Order: sequence, then structure tokens, then C-alpha cells
Amino acid sequence: MTGSVIYSKAFIYEAVMRVLYGRAYDERFRSLADLIAEGSSVLDVCCGPGTLFRRYLRVKGVHYTGLDINRHFIERLVAEGATCSLFSPANLRIQVRASNLAASMKQDWMP
Repeated sequence: MTGSVIYSKAFIYEAVMRVLYGRAYDERFRSLADLIAEGSSVLDVCCGPGTLFRRYLRVKGVHYTGLDINRHFIERLVAEGATCSLFSPANLRIQVRASNLAASMKQDWMP
């Protein structure tokens, strides 16, 4: 990926996010990680530098998959043990039938 300076390096991205979100930046990840049980599977779409995985989920043994458009972020996460793929809306093709989704949601989310 080329273009944005913000997206050129993980430390620049993290610095900009901290300026934009302040203390809420870390708290957001912490709160989300608290909801994810050990051994769960997580799909992180637009994962950026993988802050959720690197700081909170790796130690929980979570099966993490990150998707992002930045090749450098993905390569770094793979080197750290995550499963990741380059992501582009142009190459995403998902077909879900409404009846299958409703049945799946009922099975997974309702007692």
C-alpha cells in the first residue's frame, strides 16, 4: 500500500490513533479483549498493526485472523504468530442467505 504517511509505519499509525482517541484508545482494546474468552476464534477486519492481538489476545491463546490492506502490517503480524491476509473490498465475495444467517444466529446466540 502506498499513499498515507499515517499508514506507512505501525508506530506512526499508533501515535496518530493515540492523539485522536486519547486514553480511550487503549481502553477500547482492553474492554473488547475482556469480552473474548480464551481459545475463541476472532476475525479482525481492518486490523491495522494488530494492536488487539499483540497486546491482549496472544496471551489468551485466541485463534486470531487479521485482515488489512497494509502488507507491512500483515507481514509483521504473521511473524508474530497471527494468521493474516491482505484484504481488499474488491476481492471480497461473501454470499450469505438470510435464512442461513438467521438460523446460525439463533443457534449461536440464543439459549
